[in-house]
Amino acid sequence: MRALTAWLSSALSSSWAQLAVDVVVKATVLLLLAMLAAAMLRRSSAAVRHRVWCLTFVGLLLLPALSA
Repeated sequence: MRALTAWLSSALSSSWAQLAVDVVVKATVLLLLAMLAAAMLRRSSAAVRHRVWCLTFVGLLLLPALSA
């Protein structure tokens, strides 16, 4: 177990690994917010829900550039 913890801490010390973890956490939060918004907009038109998901995926594409 200590070997795994040591390997994980050394792996996260690199800037690429930190960026990857940062992007994954932010992407998860963004997707959860989109799911919540889509659930709240269940009775609205499909176009509105489609716009929410399109903007979410644009945000996911821009996330690595904005996190660097």
